[in-house]
Amino acid sequence: MKKILACIITFAMILSSISAVAVTVENDDVLAIGENEVEFLSKLRIANWSANEKVSRAEFVDAVMRCVYGNETVESYVPPSNDDKFLDVPDDYWAAGSIGEAKRLSIIHGTDNRQFEPEEELTYNMAVIIAVGAVGYSAFVQQNEGYPYGYISRAQSLGILKGLSGIGEELTKGEAAVMLKNLLNVKILSTKIVSNSITYVIDESNPTFLNTVHNIYTFKGIVTANEYTSVDSSDVVMSDEIMIKDVTTGESELFDISDNTDAKNLLGMKTQVYYKNNDLREIIWITPDSNQKITEVEGNSIVDASKTDREIQIEILEKINRFDTKVMHKTLDSQRKLI
Repeated sequence: MKKILACIITFAMILSSISAVAVTVENDDVLAIGENEVEFLSKLRIANWSANEKVSRAEFVDAVMRCVYGNETVESYVPPSNDDKFLDVPDDYWAAGSIGEAKRLSIIHGTDNRQFEPEEELTYNMAVIIAVGAVGYSAFVQQNEGYPYGYISRAQSLGILKGLSGIGEELTKGEAAVMLKNLLNVKILSTKIVSNSITYVIDESNPTFLNTVHNIYTFKGIVTANEYTSVDSSDVVMSDEIMIKDVTTGESELFDISDNTDAKNLLGMKTQVYYKNNDLREIIWITPDSNQKITEVEGNSIVDASKTDREIQIEILEKINRFDTKVMHKTLDSQRKLI
């Protein structure tokens, strides 16, 4: 996976006709699987992990419970009574509350001799069963699809396994983080009474756990203004704000970046935003579209730029040696955007 290097080029002479451009830069640094997702979970206080480490059963259960029920709720859990607890999870164990609550809700079951083995490495199949059960789909699976393949099938259809392939028997924390970020975006299951029995219903209009539990919503758009400059001269923002234009509707929205100041460096880039749905619309997490191709160019090296229906032409002054420079021509397809 390649890191993206951001670059913004401003052309007052052609702003009326061209809006943003990006070219490719190769970068040899490779991120571990789930490194971005690990950082995302850290922002939400769900887990503080290192992507390449193996994840234990206790760590995964605690993170799942935080995803589905929220940090404050999980932190208020108390260990269960002696008759309803795992014998190898003492009251003073760091995740005793979340493990006990997961057991009470039948999200986890342990072994026949009331052991949970919390420090054991988590297997892929166990992670899938825990994740599907935590979001309330165990009964749906058992009612409609059966064990065990129904869990994997349901996890795939819910998008919980999106972005995961070639996984070993035990999960890394990076792989687990990918699964948990997907889990946060699962639609909450509805129930209804039919002939005096409960029926489980999947409704695409339902909110996600990210929406309901964490009050976080997503937004896709192009960053059009920061405190320094604006693509549209009518956009004026403060030092702790950015303006983002919705890629679908074209409407612009103002977001608070006081807790995510790096967002101001994404001017002109298509991004996905996770924000708190409050008066400030605080950005919790913002990431550039992975399909963008971006390059760094010194602003004072731009000589000229023009656009036709089919392509964009730019001329860049490039230094050959200490004394000489030459003009380099680059041709880009017209679907690129130029700021």
